[in-house]
Amino acid sequence: MEDRIRAIYLLGGLVLGLLFLLGASLALFSGQADARPPDQPLALAQSAGATPSASPTAGPTACSYSVLQTTGKLAPGTYDIGNHCDDCITELALPFPVSFYGQQFSLANVSSNGNLQFNSANPISFNACLPEPSFEAAIMPHWDDLLTDDNPGCPGGQCGIFTALTGAPPDRTFTIEWRAGYFKVGGNANFEARLHEGTGVFDFVYGHMDDPGNNSTVGVQNEGAAAFAQYSCNGGGLSEGLMVTGSPRGCGIPTGTPTVA
Repeated sequence: MEDRIRAIYLLGGLVLGLLFLLGASLALFSGQADARPPDQPLALAQSAGATPSASPTAGPTACSYSVLQTTGKLAPGTYDIGNHCDDCITELALPFPVSFYGQQFSLANVSSNGNLQFNSANPISFNACLPEPSFEAAIMPHWDDLLTDDNPGCPGGQCGIFTALTGAPPDRTFTIEWRAGYFKVGGNANFEARLHEGTGVFDFVYGHMDDPGNNSTVGVQNEGAAAFAQYSCNGGGLSEGLMVTGSPRGCGIPTGTPTVA
């Protein structure tokens, strides 16, 4: 009997010991599972649960041009670029990098039809309201069906396209003057575009205009015709002494190598 009682006590002690060891092991495992940096549970919750929200940030301002109507006097060009034709393009090296819609250009393609283009050279004569998909970046002081044929009947002297450079770096102005006749109607047109160094600002200045713009487009547009500023389209109003000034807004300061037109 005593041996049986002793065996029961030994078995009970053994069971109690096993239960103690099992409890200690569970506590140790639980402690290891929670042993992580204090911020780790938040990181895990963000990656496994809903996407955390973020404060909105302002995006870049779209590059555009504002147009102002003032008065000005034509400043004749002095250098003949050799454009004496109907529906033709003359490549023109610019005397300084011209800023336009946040880019810089070193060459322009000047059309007899009253516009200059960057990265396109389309001599199309029939104007359209902007945007014009057949042009890339373009400046249009008087896009119309014009003639710069060599004859002495144009205002200001011989017909053609003439340039002049005035001022000193970094504040120079490059003038491109058209002396042309109209293909559709009689008479002549005399006007110019002025490009200002380092600013992206341009001026359109008008002299003698037998047709006040009833068949022309005046304005500018960016590459791909994605942005444009139109002053007029077949609306008239172009007269001697008018100056239209375009100023960039939100375009930044161009850097890097100028684009070759």
